[in-house]
Amino acid sequence: MEKKKCKQCGKSFEAKRSDSLYCSNTCKQQAHHKRATEKSPSPNKDQEMTVFYLDEYQNLNWENFDIITFCFLRRNLKGNVSQDEINHYINAVVWDDTDWRVKYDTIRRTKAFADFQERFLSGEIQVLSKKEIESEA
Repeated sequence: MEKKKCKQCGKSFEAKRSDSLYCSNTCKQQAHHKRATEKSPSPNKDQEMTVFYLDEYQNLNWENFDIITFCFLRRNLKGNVSQDEINHYINAVVWDDTDWRVKYDTIRRTKAFADFQERFLSGEIQVLSKKEIESEA
């Protein structure tokens, strides 16, 4: 048997095989878990919209439709889309075959909405006018 140093914990151990890397099954599992978590990025976090345009919200012309819910729904439309596309999408989501208030309340009770609302209220999500952005450029 050969003396080796564990790749996970660093302890010396008697290797039963010449290709052994770890002193125990526990160290082997810990190393596997460490590799797996290092490789997997957080899903969609990097791709999610964090800046929204106030102008798009104001052009929606819906009463009692708050800006957080607008941004929550708008985040699904990636890239530069027209106001008509935004209106069509939000109408399709909210005005399916139910009363819009029921659908609106259902959306707002989801965990995804609660997470988004927390990020919105913490300032991680920004709402700017297009004029503000153009003047900064």
